[in-house]
Amino acid sequence: MCILIALVIYPVCFAAELNLGNRSVWEFGWAYGVGWGAAIFLFGAVVLLLCDKESEEVYFKQRK
Repeated sequence: MCILIALVIYPVCFAAELNLGNRSVWEFGWAYGVGWGAAIFLFGAVVLLLCDKESEEVYFKQRK
């Protein structure tokens, strides 16, 4: 959740400074894209982890 909050608040604060600067072109750096990539992979990993919980019960059952 913290990653998504940071990735949304950053451009909002960035847009607030657009009128204050003297540059005509503003760009986000490559790290912003890496942050979104990390967030996508993180949430994908969470989904896969939640899908895999049921299979753990099969592997750890005791044999009689």
